[in-house]
Amino acid sequence: MLVDICTYVKPVLSVMDAVVGMEGQGPSAGDPRKIGAILASESPFALDVAACSMVGIDPDTVCTIQRARERGLCSSRLQDLTLLGDPMEDLLVRDFRIPEHKHAGMVEQYFGKDSRIGRFINYHFGPRPVFLQEGCVGCGNCAGNCPPKAITMVNHRPEVDLKKCIRCYCCQELCPQKTVAIKRSWIFRTFQ
Repeated sequence: MLVDICTYVKPVLSVMDAVVGMEGQGPSAGDPRKIGAILASESPFALDVAACSMVGIDPDTVCTIQRARERGLCSSRLQDLTLLGDPMEDLLVRDFRIPEHKHAGMVEQYFGKDSRIGRFINYHFGPRPVFLQEGCVGCGNCAGNCPPKAITMVNHRPEVDLKKCIRCYCCQELCPQKTVAIKRSWIFRTFQ
């Protein structure tokens, strides 16, 4: 959907503020990290490839880059891009802490996006939000901001209906107490 929107809108210039970034389990549970760069490109997809490469994320593991590459909108290889300005070598952040969880659709690269086994693995073994009861103040921020309304408050504590959960992780991003973790099963970790 994000690739569809981008190709429809046809941005003329995309700018990424990477002066200060967020590493770790962001955004609310992440940590600010000084990177010191501003990136710009006529192609938002090439911009994402450069940004991912800069912090050590393999562009082929990012679903929007995968979809754009499949449509012939970009290459996922940094060496295929024409870079201007400071040398990339000077901008690399070699110890950037990448979030532990990845999107649930990454299994598609092994089984195909319409595969029954891929959907089964994503549903039963994919990453899912886990609410840490210790530290939760029962504010209901997670339930109130859950796009598919998969979270309900029971006795002032969140409970998630995984059949409704779309794995957007808004609950983790918006938790002021940082009491939402993303649980990943052993089988899902093997597909990284």
